[in-house]
Parts: sequence; structure tokens; C-alpha cells
Amino acid sequence: MFYNYGMKRYLLFFICLILSLGAFPQVFNSNISEKELSKVCSGGFIIRDIGKHEKICLDNFENREAQGVIDDIRALNPNYLVEVLMAKPVQESDDGILEKFASLMMDVPAFSTIKYVSSPKFKNDPDKKVIDEAEIISRRTEGAYTFMKTELRLKPLNRVNFDMNYYLSENKDVFYYQAKNNGPATFKNIIKCVNADRGRLLVIAFKKDGYWFFYGVGGARTLAIPFLKSKIDREIMNRAKDFVRFYYDQL
Repeated sequence: MFYNYGMKRYLLFFICLILSLGAFPQVFNSNISEKELSKVCSGGFIIRDIGKHEKICLDNFENREAQGVIDDIRALNPNYLVEVLMAKPVQESDDGILEKFASLMMDVPAFSTIKYVSSPKFKNDPDKKVIDEAEIISRRTEGAYTFMKTELRLKPLNRVNFDMNYYLSENKDVFYYQAKNNGPATFKNIIKCVNADRGRLLVIAFKKDGYWFFYGVGGARTLAIPFLKSKIDREIMNRAKDFVRFYYDQL
């Protein structure tokens, strides 16, 4: 009896998973595998160094403005590009989950509290953060939109100005956040690493097929330095892991 009951529950879960996967192509394209989606829907998250805009997995998104940001990233053609995806099953108790997520993302000064532990060099250093300094310069809200001007710093780079825009739908079922640098990032105020308007970040959260999906893609178009590329890739991925884990643990 217990065996049959257990098998029925397993089969029901398996069928629901397959049915939900069948709906994914409406939003996700073939750049993400069913294995990766299964991992995400089972409570994990994935971070991918995709490198090229052709490998972005989110497409045909219902929100035209959010899809426009994805198209803008493709047009930028960044040579450093990272993609993140995580999901949580929709539950009765998670009313307001996107409002909570929006509030977390708008707390820009909190960026500088995220510990940088994924790097072997800094994992035992409690003072090392993913972002060293983060400040809101100005903020205004117009209906469902919030616009911020901010300054961020990742040492040894200079402080960089960013425009950050947020949107939370009236039904509280779609949220997106976009950021771009409107000032250059320079190394010790000498070497220009990223020109103004050459960095992009997009985070989208939405409800689909019984899940809350949280998707992010960010990158920059910058000078390629072959002998430093692997080091830069590793640094970006390590910081992205800690940044994502910080928000994942709070949802």
C-alpha cells in the first residue's frame, strides 16, 4: 500500500514536471536544456558564463519593455556575458513575493554588504564584499516605475555611475530591473576598462506554469585582453554566485 502510494506521488510529480517543461519554450529557447530547467525547478539555480548574446535563453517575453532590454543587450554584443536562472514553486503563502524581491533589489546600499566568499582568495576574509561601495544619488517614482541614479565601486576600479530602472506590474506578477553604466569604469583612474554605456544588467521575475522565475543577464562590451580573459571570467562568475545566493536565500 505504502509502495503504491509512493509510486503514485512520484509519477504525479514526474508528469507535472514534464508538462511544465513542455510550456517553457514559450519563454525559454533551446539555449537551455531540460536538465538545467529541471535543476532550477527542483529548487536550485544555475549561473552560466555564456559569453555571447546568441546564447541568451530567455526570448519572446510577454512584457515588451523587458524584451526590449534583452534586444538592447543583443545589440550591444558584449564580450563578457553571464546568465542566471532560479525558480520557486508558487505557494499560497508567498503573496507579495515580487514586492519583497523588488524591495530587496531597490536597497542598493545593501549591495555593499554581500560577502565575497566564492573566491578562494577572499573566502576567509569577512571584510571583502562583492561590491565595495554602493550609494543612491537620486530616486523618483512614477506609477509602477522607479528611477535611480547610483554609484557603485568594485576596487581597484573607480566609482561608476549607473542608471537603474525598476518596474512592478499592477498585478504584482511581473517585475524587472535594468541597469547601465553612464560613466566609464577605470583601473586606478588610469586604464579605461569599460566605456560609458557599455555595461548592461537585466533582472526579470515573473509567474509561469506554477513557478516564480527569477532570470538575470548582465555583461559588458569592453577591450578583450586574451591573457586576462580566464581570470576576468572567473572573477565575474564568483561575484555573480555570491550576489545571486544572497537574494535566493531571502526569498
